[in-house]
Amino acid sequence: ARTLSRLRGHGPWALGDAPISGGRTGYAFYRGGMAATPDGAAKYRQLPDSADVELSIGGDTFLLRTEGIVGCYQVHVARQRDKHAMKMWVPMRHVSMEYTGWRDSGGCKL
Repeated sequence: ARTLSRLRGHGPWALGDAPISGGRTGYAFYRGGMAATPDGAAKYRQLPDSADVELSIGGDTFLLRTEGIVGCYQVHVARQRDKHAMKMWVPMRHVSMEYTGWRDSGGCKL
């Protein structure tokens, strides 16, 4: 439930590189298993007996997990067809970034 709480509680999310470097932004997770993406509507579900979430966009499926992540604003992503690893994150900027380079070094309360 931790991964799902992060996804629905924050956003919009970006996938892959920073948008200025070709990454995509505009991912949002709604109740009821529906998600909005740059490619249109998508579906997600929490996997049984796991904190992981499966996201289906068109013909691609992605595994989303928060294991090993400090803070609320990042998620590990693996595209299932080729196991390509990426990050999903909330693009934001605040004062601590100016000094430390970390978006959410204070940790997550979820």
